[in-house]
Amino acid sequence: MAVAFMVVGGVGAAILIVAMVLGDFFDGLQVFDGLQDFGGDFFSLAGVSGAIAAFGFGAAALLMFGLSVPIAIGGGVVAAIGLGALAGFLTAKLKSDAGDTSTVRRDSVVGSRGRVITDIPSDGLGVVQVTVNGHVTRLNARAEQPLTSGTPVQVDRVLTATSAMVVPTHPAEPDGPAELLD
Repeated sequence: MAVAFMVVGGVGAAILIVAMVLGDFFDGLQVFDGLQDFGGDFFSLAGVSGAIAAFGFGAAALLMFGLSVPIAIGGGVVAAIGLGALAGFLTAKLKSDAGDTSTVRRDSVVGSRGRVITDIPSDGLGVVQVTVNGHVTRLNARAEQPLTSGTPVQVDRVLTATSAMVVPTHPAEPDGPAELLD
C-alpha cells in the first residue's frame, strides 16, 4: 500500500514540475477556472499537484512508521491541505501586483527628483531625467518658468503618460539618487 501512495506522490510531483516549467501555458488553459471564485490560487495547477504530491508522500511516510491505512490517509489529507494552501498562497503572492515597485506607474512618478536634460522653455516642452523606483526615466516636461539644462527638479504632477509638470528644487536640497545621474 505504501508503494501505491508513493506513486500518487510521484505523479503529483511530476505534474508540479511540469506546471512550473510550462506554467504560463497551463494557466492559459484555465482547467480549474470555475473554482477560482471558490479558492483562488489554491486550485491552481501548482496548488492541486502540490496537494496530490503531499497526500501521496505523507500517507506513505505514515504507513512506513507503522500506522494504519485510515490514519495514513487522514495524515495525507492534512499534508495535502497544508502544502496545497502553501503552494496556492505562494502562487498568488508571485502573481500579485500589490507592492510591485519595479514598474514605473503614473502615481509613482509624482515627487521623484531629477535634472533637466533639455532646456524647458516657458511655452513648450523640455526633457527631464528622474529616478523612479530605481529606474532612470526620461519624461517630456513643462514648467511654470523656463529651466536650463542641469537644473534640479521635482515632478509636481503627471500630465500624460510621457510628460509631467516639474518644479525646480533648491540646489541646497539633497537630490538623493538623482545626483548620480551627472
